[in-house]
Amino acid sequence: MKLNNYFKITFMFLVVLTLVPFVLAAAPVDIEAGHSYYVELDATMGTLNWAGAEVSLSSVQIPESRFPITAPMTLATPMIWKPTFPGGNFADDHHYFAAMFPNQFDLNNVHDMTPADLAINGIFSAADYPQFYPDYLTKKDAPDKTLVEQSTIMIGGQNYTSYRVLLVNNIYMHVLKYEESPGVFSPLFLVKLEPATCFTGASCFSEFLLPVSSRSYNFYALSDLPQYSYRVWIDGVETNYFPQTGLPHELTFEVTNIFTDSAQPNAKIFVGEEDGQNLFLPKRLSGYVTEAFSVGSTDASGMETFIVTPTKYGTIDDYKIHYGVFFGTAITSPRELNITSSTTLVQQKKTFTQPGLTNNLKVAVNAMNSISDYLYRWADSNKALMWGINYDVGSGVFTTYDDGSPGPITLKTGAVNVIDFDVKLGAASLPNYQVRVKEGDGYLVMNPYTGSSPLTQKTRSHYQVVDSPTQLIVTPTTYNDVSSTISVDIIDPSFQVINTYVFAVDANLEDPVGSFFSNNLLKTISVAMKQILSSMFYSLN
Repeated sequence: MKLNNYFKITFMFLVVLTLVPFVLAAAPVDIEAGHSYYVELDATMGTLNWAGAEVSLSSVQIPESRFPITAPMTLATPMIWKPTFPGGNFADDHHYFAAMFPNQFDLNNVHDMTPADLAINGIFSAADYPQFYPDYLTKKDAPDKTLVEQSTIMIGGQNYTSYRVLLVNNIYMHVLKYEESPGVFSPLFLVKLEPATCFTGASCFSEFLLPVSSRSYNFYALSDLPQYSYRVWIDGVETNYFPQTGLPHELTFEVTNIFTDSAQPNAKIFVGEEDGQNLFLPKRLSGYVTEAFSVGSTDASGMETFIVTPTKYGTIDDYKIHYGVFFGTAITSPRELNITSSTTLVQQKKTFTQPGLTNNLKVAVNAMNSISDYLYRWADSNKALMWGINYDVGSGVFTTYDDGSPGPITLKTGAVNVIDFDVKLGAASLPNYQVRVKEGDGYLVMNPYTGSSPLTQKTRSHYQVVDSPTQLIVTPTTYNDVSSTISVDIIDPSFQVINTYVFAVDANLEDPVGSFFSNNLLKTISVAMKQILSSMFYSLN
C-alpha cells in the first residue's frame, strides 16, 4: 500500500477469504478460497483511503484519564502524521495508545467485534468513511480485507474480542467497537505503547494505520489494568496526611473507576507498609524491603475503612506507607500516604466514629504487647531458636534442620527464630533463586483491627523476598484468637513459585532458651516496637 506516493508500509495479513486476486506492482497474489495465508504487501499500489501516524513519546508525565491526551487531529487525506504524545510514565507494558472519534472515553461503551461489524455499513460507515463506498465489497483495502484476524485484548481489566492487523516490524493494531450514542457505533483503534521501530525505520512508540475521514480523531492512553481515583479521609478529615505516627487512625477510601467515572464496588483495596515496625519480620535486611499489607473490599458505593497505625519510628532507613488496588496479583493505581509527625511518639487518647471498634483494638494491642514483650526478652537474653531449610530443585524435596541437625521445624510465637535458607542442586547452592517468607493473617502493628464488625474483615500479610542463600529472623504472631499461616515460597530465576513449605507454629509464649545469638539492632528494633505498642495502648484506654 502506498500513500501519497511515499508512505510505504509492510503488512502481514492473515487472510481467510473467498477467491480474491490482490493486484500488486508486478503480478497478482491469488488467495485460494477457504485457506489461510500470511501475505506480505510491500506495495507500490497507490491508495487514498488510509493515513498513517508514527508516534513518539515525550517524557511529560500525565495522570490516568478518560479524556484525550492531545488535541484532535483530522486525517482527511492519506498523510503521514508524526506526533509526539505525552505520557512518559505510561511506558510500563500496560498501556495502549487509542484513537477514536468521541472526545471522552467510557469503558461501558466498548464492545466486542463480530464479523458483522466489518460488513457493509458496519462500524466503518459510509457517512464516516465514504472512500470505501459504494464499492465496499470490491475495495482491495477495505476494512473487511484489512482486519481479518480475531484476537483478544484487555482494556481497563476487561477482555474483549478484537480484529487486528500486523503492521511492519511486528506492531499489532487492534480494533474494537465503540458506542458513540445508543445504537451508533464507530471503531476504536488501539496500539501497544512500547518502544518500536516504525515503518520509516525510525525509533518510535508505535504506529497507527487510520482510515481517512473528515471527522477528527481523538487520542487516548488506556491501561489494560483498571485504573482508579480516590478520596481519602483520616479521622474524618479529607487528607493524605496522618497527623501522628504510633497512633491508630480511621482511614476511609472512596474508590472511583476512572474509565467509567463511577463508584467501584468489590475493589480489593489495600493499605501497605514498606519497612515498617511489624512483628513477624522484626529485623530488616539491608538492600531488601519488607512488605505488610491489609486488604479489604469496597462496598456498593466504593467505600472501605481501615484502622491504620503508621509505624515509622526508630531505626528505619526507607519507610513508605501506601495504598492501591489489587487486580489479581498486580497492583494498580498506587498512591502514597504521608505522616506529619514521625520522629516522636505522643500519649494521646483516641476516639472513633464507631465505638465498637475500641474493644477489638484493645484485645489486639494487648496481644501484640505480649508478643513484643517476649521478643524483647529473647533479644536481650541473646537467645534464639536456630533453624535451617534446604530445597533441592532436582528432587523437589525440602530438608529441615534444628540447630544444625536434621529435624522438624516448629517456630515459636514471640521468640527469636533464626532460619537459614538455601536452594540447591545436590550439594551446590544455586544462584538466581529467591525465597519469599510470609505470614498470612497474623497480627500487624500497622493494622491492629482483626474483627469483622463493625468494620469488614481484612486479610493481612507480612513478607519479604530475598536472594538465596540467606538468613532471616522471624517471630510468629499466632496468639489468642489469631492463627496465622507461615510459609516459604521457592522462586526460580524466571520469578515463578516452584514449591512452598508451610511451617508448624508453637503459639505458647515462653522464656528464652536455645542457642546463643546476639544482635544489637534487633534489640533496638524490639524496643521501638514496644514503644509504639505502648503509645497505642495508652490511646485506647
